[in-house]
Amino acid sequence: MKKFSLLIILQLSFLTYSHNSDVPRFTKSKIGNSDCYAYFPTQNPIINVSYSEDSSAIYTYEEYIGNHTFSLIQVDFSEAINDSLEQQTILISYLEYLKQQFDIAQYAGYGYGHSLESNPKTHGVIDYWEDSNKTQFAVKAWANSKHITVFFIFGKEEYPYLTVSDLFFDGIRY
Repeated sequence: MKKFSLLIILQLSFLTYSHNSDVPRFTKSKIGNSDCYAYFPTQNPIINVSYSEDSSAIYTYEEYIGNHTFSLIQVDFSEAINDSLEQQTILISYLEYLKQQFDIAQYAGYGYGHSLESNPKTHGVIDYWEDSNKTQFAVKAWANSKHITVFFIFGKEEYPYLTVSDLFFDGIRY
């Protein structure tokens, strides 16, 4: 009877593990050479860097996990933008630009008023998009005087683990 009980427990453990194999383990890592850190769903995230015409550093990250892609784009401004309204305006303008680049066909509309406990002067918005191929995007973006950081999770269906997406989206440390 003990062997049978042990066998059932092992089978249930295996089924639970295999069912949640798409749930990543997060690690805190630096975003390139910036002064920012984020929680990434991989041990050693590969972060690429390029530069805009005004010499702003642009960091990108993309990792396919399960049936979804976790992605980040961060722009480090070449000069600080101290006006709060201007920061928000630039953030929304950048998201509108990204909608065009990703061929977004439908969107829910920006949810304003998000803030970071660790940095209350940082402004955040959230949105949900669908591109012309019916790919579902969950998007959360942050802006402060020195950075814009945009997080995406996308796939053929909505990402099912809310606590995982919250950790990814809110894991920025400026």
